[in-house]
Amino acid sequence: MAMNDLQSLVKHPSVQGGEQLLLVSGQPIVLSKGGAQKTMGNPVNNQQLMAWLKASLPVDVMGQFQWGRDVQVSLPVDGHSLPMRVVLGRDKSFRIEIRLISAEQAEPAALTPAALTAETPTVPVQAAPVETAPAQTEEAAVDEERLDAELANLGGSDQPALLVCPPDRLATFSEVVGELGCEPKHSDYLPAVLESLKYTVYPFILLQPAGPVAQDPVYQAIAAMNMEMRRRQFVVLFGDAYKTGDVFHAFCLSVNLVVHPRDLGDLAAVIEKHQQNYQKFVAPLHRALQDAGKF
Repeated sequence: MAMNDLQSLVKHPSVQGGEQLLLVSGQPIVLSKGGAQKTMGNPVNNQQLMAWLKASLPVDVMGQFQWGRDVQVSLPVDGHSLPMRVVLGRDKSFRIEIRLISAEQAEPAALTPAALTAETPTVPVQAAPVETAPAQTEEAAVDEERLDAELANLGGSDQPALLVCPPDRLATFSEVVGELGCEPKHSDYLPAVLESLKYTVYPFILLQPAGPVAQDPVYQAIAAMNMEMRRRQFVVLFGDAYKTGDVFHAFCLSVNLVVHPRDLGDLAAVIEKHQQNYQKFVAPLHRALQDAGKF
């Protein structure tokens, strides 16, 4: 069964009519149907399960996954939400249980003949108010001037490193990227940061969002970045919810490295180590792209 995500799996014809799917690392998929269990296809490995989860769930949901946790989530499928349990073993194994009947699809209570024949009252639908864009003022021109100035500040270096962080982290992050041979670049003006990400290749991007990572505009811009640019940049994401160097968590969040703030003391060495490992991982891909004239 060639699948790109869990949604494709649950909609596969061979799964229809079933009650539950069970996916366990190193084992074939098991379908529970009519009180019986049926194995489907070849054993699935961790890499395949990680790819399916990442392709199927929003970033904020993926951010909950850590080894040793048991997470209850919902799998969105064609407007419905299927209950799903993801058990992440401390031995780096997966157990994924998907209930194939959603709460919305549960069998409704039986209708009486009177209810079947009664007319359903029509509820008028009110149109949502239309929001109009605010009129432009002189501030727009000022912003354009600031944008140009900030963009000039964010560029102008052979080895720039972008720092997006709270003020109390800026000195530490600047020192770290200096040790890595880069020039720190920082701006408090968000439009300039987002614009620079469209055109500037930063060997290192250090990001510590002020709020939830999935809602952070800089994180969103990096996640949506053209792959030709993205693979040239090493993104480090900081947060209290992360275990430094957790490869699985970094993969789920589409970054290269996650770091807990308590490990700032060894940050340059940690980044350098993981960047070297990353370069070894992507080196064959880069060689193939170079041979094809695409890198």
